[in-house]
Amino acid sequence: MKKIISLFFVIFTLMPTMAQSETEIEDWYNQGLESLAQHDFAEAIKWYKKAAEQGHVKAQFDLGWCYENANGVQQDYMEAIKWYKLAAEKGEPVALLNLVVCYEHCRDILEDYTDAVQVFKQMAEQGDAKSQNNLGWCYLHGKGVQQDYSEALKFFRKAAEQEYVEAQFYLGWCYNTGKGVQQDNIEAVKWYKLAAEQGLAKAQYNLGCCFANGYGVNPDYTEAARWWEMAAERGHTDAQYNIGLCYYQGRSVEQSYADAAKWWKKAAEQGHADAQYNLGMCYL
Repeated sequence: MKKIISLFFVIFTLMPTMAQSETEIEDWYNQGLESLAQHDFAEAIKWYKKAAEQGHVKAQFDLGWCYENANGVQQDYMEAIKWYKLAAEKGEPVALLNLVVCYEHCRDILEDYTDAVQVFKQMAEQGDAKSQNNLGWCYLHGKGVQQDYSEALKFFRKAAEQEYVEAQFYLGWCYNTGKGVQQDNIEAVKWYKLAAEQGLAKAQYNLGCCFANGYGVNPDYTEAARWWEMAAERGHTDAQYNIGLCYYQGRSVEQSYADAAKWWKKAAEQGHADAQYNLGMCYL
């Protein structure tokens, strides 16, 4: 009987300690919130991390947000992914959406795409256009899944029909190159134009090339130059080179060696070899 009473006493005396620990963790999180409200991001990070390491789901989410947005720490998408994943596993719904954003930023540097593909699939099934586009990209490049142009096309179309600009570009590219679908340059121009009108530089460049070469449209160098210059202004290297040629030759624009050199210099500074050569010739 004494043993039973003794065991009950031990359990009873431990209960307030456990409750106090949970309260302490919540206090750490709240101190992080207070620090954030005072724009003391470094202090917020300290408290968020203490709480997050003890499994506090809101702290895990907020810590991921800080790493994603460079608040109090250097921007680190991989670290953000780590904390968002922990929060998502505990049922934080917004963490999944933020994971999609972070995985997209890391798309070209991930070594293992397995987790990313799972998140993209889960959110794509819920109709998220960004996830559909990223899943299409994974199928296009064979990242985390077997390469499958038809599947890529399917998901690009889903996202493009929701006016997701990069998906519109990729859908146009699929039609342009005949990847996963019969080649159709008229359809390619349609989707390139939708993306170009939203300001996507690579769509503007490709649309310019369609006008220059008469792919899906009547050849029109004036339109080609117009779209190339728009893309060039957004930093597209090949567009900068091409519009430089237009100014040098006076093709559909008023001839201007100064403007040609200006655009070739911008392209050359981004490593475009032909632009570097042409710019060098301008100085002779």
